[in-house]
Amino acid sequence: MNKIEYNKIAKSYAKYRNASPRIVSHVMHELSGRQISRILEIGCGTADYLAVFSKEFNASGCGFDNSEQMLKEGDGKNPGLKLLYGEIEEKFPFNDNGFEFAYSIDVIHYVKNLKHYYDECFRILTADGVTVTVTDSDEDLHNRTMTKYFPESLRTELQRYHSLEKIITTMRESGFKDIHVTHTSHQVNMTEDAFSKYKNKAYSAIRLVSEKSFEKGIRTMKKDMQNGVCKINENYSYVWGKKQERIV
Repeated sequence: MNKIEYNKIAKSYAKYRNASPRIVSHVMHELSGRQISRILEIGCGTADYLAVFSKEFNASGCGFDNSEQMLKEGDGKNPGLKLLYGEIEEKFPFNDNGFEFAYSIDVIHYVKNLKHYYDECFRILTADGVTVTVTDSDEDLHNRTMTKYFPESLRTELQRYHSLEKIITTMRESGFKDIHVTHTSHQVNMTEDAFSKYKNKAYSAIRLVSEKSFEKGIRTMKKDMQNGVCKINENYSYVWGKKQERIV
């Protein structure tokens, strides 16, 4: 499997990627009524989601990532946030009990040690704090627009992604309660703007397919767009949990 070098693609990522309105709307709905003043994004990249959530909640936004160039682009694109360098497999660079809400989006498939990840989430959350992991289930992966036009990506993605069952089990072991899964599904016609994200390889999965498969997929996608039959399928799974203090 090819390794994705985010320092090299940071400028392209910052240019073509933005926060999904569907994800933002769903998270805001699920957290309605909660008082949130401090937010942490784990694996924040260019911090597009963190900028939106910080504004919506009128909260202080912090994030960390292991790509210095992504953080640099994030500082320029979304000023006013506290973005730090940090490794997700190491201790998160924040104090205990510091955030009412901590989340990751399209990140958990990079995490090798899930127990460490959720132990750290538990540590940095305040009592009754909430975490959500936004990811793809096996069904989500099969139904992706990416999979339809770049089928070579599916096998790689199924290997990269943790099952929802494994995530839930690990969260429970780390002490979280009220664990539950929600889903969003959205389909619209492919636009030129959305097509440009595929064409410019703004998605990590597309960088893992062969150049031959990439070119074939782009040709087919463009043809379907011209015929008005190219759709964007945006499906996500959200695994929620609330911090429950451990009884010693």
